[in-house]
Amino acid sequence: MGATLVLSGCYKYVPTRLDVTPVDERVRLVVSPAGATDLAAFGGVDGPVPTVEGRFAGLEDGTLLMRVPVGNGLMTPGAVSLDQMIRVPSEEIISIERREIDRARTGLLLAGALGGAAIVVLRIMEASGQRSDPPIDPDLYLFSIPIG
Repeated sequence: MGATLVLSGCYKYVPTRLDVTPVDERVRLVVSPAGATDLAAFGGVDGPVPTVEGRFAGLEDGTLLMRVPVGNGLMTPGAVSLDQMIRVPSEEIISIERREIDRARTGLLLAGALGGAAIVVLRIMEASGQRSDPPIDPDLYLFSIPIG
């Protein structure tokens, strides 16, 4: 879960228009209160700003077609993502935003991860480089006399 929170910081939503949004683009819709009641099962429409997130599937007769994920969102190996196609009337859409990568946040995240890894490696090297040599005790020296 922590990785999801961190990686979500790598993205941002920027305003876009329906006529320039490519099909299968991840989008977030801000909908009117009337649209929020119709779409309550498909997103964060119960918050202060009613939104629905999913993939843009096209326009048809004044309605936006959108694929939204169904289920709890936990993906396990071999699991299939289930989506549902919904129709959102254009008059219910207040704004549309598309998701794009945020290069600044991604760079900061990467720099922080590399810096943290470097500190860990340096600490390990520092700890393994300190060997405890036996103490030097003058009473332990033996006097030897060569014979022969």
